[in-house]
Amino acid sequence: MRRRGWQVLRGWIWLICLGWTAAIGASSPHRWRSTTNGAGWQLITNGLTVNAFVDAKAVSGQTNDYEVAAANSMGTSPVSSPVAVLLTNPVLSWGGMAGNVLTLRWPAWASGWALYYATNLVAPIRWLPSDNLVVSKAGQLQVSMPITSDNRFF
Repeated sequence: MRRRGWQVLRGWIWLICLGWTAAIGASSPHRWRSTTNGAGWQLITNGLTVNAFVDAKAVSGQTNDYEVAAANSMGTSPVSSPVAVLLTNPVLSWGGMAGNVLTLRWPAWASGWALYYATNLVAPIRWLPSDNLVVSKAGQLQVSMPITSDNRFF
């Protein structure tokens, strides 16, 4: 007989959205990131003409520092003051089990997040969105789902 179970995994994808007011005459802002308290700045973009940037490679669980400089054919301005963004990891927790229903919870501040599950962890892993209703209760978001005989990894 094969044993089946559900397991909560902590794997997250984080994005940081940055925006700023363009300097007059600037045609290609440069953006830098540091994950070491302002040491070791890395150029993450240049030549983009928009006043916003989504950093899909931000490091979760620590502070990401950012600086921006305006650039045009005359050169590059001094960099801006650094802006620090701390990416905390929300915790997906066990909300309990009543009868044949499992409840999972996470902080309400992570309302833009979605719950995904996989039925195995053998490559290639296929993550599927949970279509169970998410409700808000006491500062937490929670989802209740019937327990089935399938493995579920969240």
